[in-house]
Amino acid sequence: MLDASAIARLADLAAKKKLDLSPAPAGSARAQGFHLRDSVLGVFAPWSAQFEGYTPFMYTDKFGWVTTGIGNKIDPVGQALGLPWRKPGGALASPDEVTQAWTAVKNAFPGVQSLQSASLTTIRLDEAAIRQLVTQRLKANDALLARMYPSYPSWPADAQLATHSMGWAMGLGHLDPRSGDFKQFIAAVSKNPPDFHAAALASHMRDDNNQGIVLRNAANALLFENAARVVAGGGSHDVLYYLREVGLASIAMGSTKTRTIVTALSIAVGAAFLFSRSKR
Repeated sequence: MLDASAIARLADLAAKKKLDLSPAPAGSARAQGFHLRDSVLGVFAPWSAQFEGYTPFMYTDKFGWVTTGIGNKIDPVGQALGLPWRKPGGALASPDEVTQAWTAVKNAFPGVQSLQSASLTTIRLDEAAIRQLVTQRLKANDALLARMYPSYPSWPADAQLATHSMGWAMGLGHLDPRSGDFKQFIAAVSKNPPDFHAAALASHMRDDNNQGIVLRNAANALLFENAARVVAGGGSHDVLYYLREVGLASIAMGSTKTRTIVTALSIAVGAAFLFSRSKR
């Protein structure tokens, strides 16, 4: 079970990032071929960027994989060549220029990595390209989850987002009922109905003191606990609760003072959508 301090940290992060929890327009997820709910589609990119960052340039992650966007791996180089990289001034970069930039970033690891990689290249993805890149991967993961778990389309929004969060961070192969190594998690969500409380306990990913994963683990656990409350009759399957209350059950454990702080931070979570913020 999450303690109040963990929830307060998540609420503080959301407030700092001006996270917008507004759903996509009604019916838009199904119209685009998704199995997930409109509330998840609407928030996935900005919600994920809290933990992954928003990077229009190429960088290497801690494992040396060349990455961009919102934690989107573009390794091997062929994955980078398919994207519309732009040079200063707006012209499209040539395949040779993209390859040269990718190679410079790849070869600079481990001495230069993460955000320090920004100075290694001048080509960038624009906002529309990053949005498309994220949406394509989200849609592929959504289709895969629907095949893995037939009941997935009917899960509460919080459970859908948490499962996508796990898949985004470590790959959905870990959650595959046939071969995945998250056995307790797989068993929990495969039940009829799914046991989302057990899923919360079994959702912890190895963090290696990576604060992005530490916070993501806390967020995922909170989402699954919210889903458990929804299944128990405490709220709507279509609503993404995250840092909000589910029915009459407070999401904040602990003292009244802490609950008040978390509620205030939750209310402060935002009006500005991530992609409208200033570029780095």
